[in-house]
Amino acid sequence: MLGIVLAQRSDPGALDRVFTRFVPLLVAALLNGCSSAGYYGQLAAGQWELLQARRPVTKVMADPATSVPLRARLEYAQQARAFATQQLKLPDNRSYTMYADLGRPYVVWNVFATPELSLQPVTHCFPIAGCVAYRGYYRQGAARGAAALMRQQHLDV
Repeated sequence: MLGIVLAQRSDPGALDRVFTRFVPLLVAALLNGCSSAGYYGQLAAGQWELLQARRPVTKVMADPATSVPLRARLEYAQQARAFATQQLKLPDNRSYTMYADLGRPYVVWNVFATPELSLQPVTHCFPIAGCVAYRGYYRQGAARGAAALMRQQHLDV
């Protein structure tokens, strides 16, 4: 019946407006069940930054502006990749073929927590990754802020 109703609509843009207005709200509501919308926002922004900054390793190595130490590290990584595929028979896929310089020492900062005097980690559940014992942050300040909030909840961080 829905297909019939949609086929009879005289305004084909109406369905687009419904999807662009309500689907993001629905997704946000569903995601908010596991974690805060702000956390997912920083994940999306960080992932976008990473995707925008990535370049093929071969191009970075061929670029005359690439420093000698970085070029050497990338060459070493490519040798390890070749060993893994040739000797260990691991899949020759796109792993370790891209490089991103984000201008900071780490891509993400992971925050782990346990209840006081416990060895059992606090787990966090996500729609794609499932449940894990950490939360990742693309900014060190955000990780430190989350850790401070967890400490206020009497967790060891």
